[in-house]
Amino acid sequence: MQTPSTSCRIEMLARTEHCSIGYCRRCNVFHVDLGTVSLKLHALQVHALGGSLNEALSVFKRSILAGDLSGTPRELEEPIH
Repeated sequence: MQTPSTSCRIEMLARTEHCSIGYCRRCNVFHVDLGTVSLKLHALQVHALGGSLNEALSVFKRSILAGDLSGTPRELEEPIH
């Protein structure tokens, strides 16, 4: 795996108010900026992060949002890895 270079040429792939994701073809690295946090990730890491975020959102929607509205915390139905 190549390491990120200080002279990356970042191509912007997506940008929202809170997040931007770019890619450097030279070093094969994704640049993810989320507020004050910046990550440089290889493709496998981006794929793993995307899968984990999708799983977490799915569990959140099923367990937390669909839970009782009494304000009492509920246990998640599935373990989080």
